Amino acid sequence: CVGNDKRFHQFTVENKRARSFFECGMSIQLEELQILDDNLLSLGNLIREELQLYPAMEAAALMSPPAEGYPIHMDPNPDVWILQVTGSKKWSYSKKPAVSVPLSWATVTETAAWGGDTWAELRRPTDDDFVTHTLTPGDILYFPGGTWHTTSACEESLSVILSNVNSTWTEFFFKEFEAQLLERKEWRYIPSNRDSNIRSVLQERHKEFLDFVSNYDLDKLASRL
Repeated sequence: CVGNDKRFHQFTVENKRARSFFECGMSIQLEELQILDDNLLSLGNLIREELQLYPAMEAAALMSPPAEGYPIHMDPNPDVWILQVTGSKKWSYSKKPAVSVPLSWATVTETAAWGGDTWAELRRPTDDDFVTHTLTPGDILYFPGGTWHTTSACEESLSVILSNVNSTWTEFFFKEFEAQLLERKEWRYIPSNRDSNIRSVLQERHKEFLDFVSNYDLDKLASRL
C-alpha cells in the first residue's frame, strides 16, 4: 500500500485476513511459491539451466483488485519474468534500467527517488522514461534488474512472477571461503578491539587470507557455479 509519506509499504498478513485487505483495495503478494508448487519449481529450474544462471529462482503470485497495483519502484532481483494468469494489468516500465545490478529495493516519492542503501545515485524518472503495455492471460513480460516499473490492474488480476535471487560475486566468494576458513581455530575467535596487539592480529589474519586466496583451487570454485 501507499502511505501518507507517499512511499510504498509492505506488511505481512495472515491467510484468513488476506481477502479483507484485498477487498479494501490492497494488492496481495504470495512469496516463495516454488516451495509449494512443483510446477513453478521446475519452471524456475528450467529457466535457470537454459540461461545458465547461478542464483536460485523464486516464484511469487500477485493479486490486484481493479485500478490498484504498485507505485513506481525497482526490485533488487537481477532478472524478472511476469506471467499474466487471469485478468489484465497495465505495466509501465523504464526503457532502460536506472542502475545496473541494484543491491536493494528502491521507490519514488513526489520529489525524489529513494533507496534503502547508498549503492547508487538515483534520479527520479519522468513520464518520458516509461513505456506501457497491458498484459492479458498468457502474456509474459521480462525486464532486467534496476528497471523502474509501476502497475495498475484493469480488472481483478492474478500474475506469477519469476525472478532469480540477488546474489553477488562478493557473496559467492565469501560463502565459499568462510566455510573453509572457519575450520581453522584462529578464524573462529571473536574479534575484539580490547586486544592490545590488535594490529598484529589483523596483520596475521590478513596475511593468512591473502595466502589462502592466492592458493585456492579456481577449478573447484568454478564447479560451484
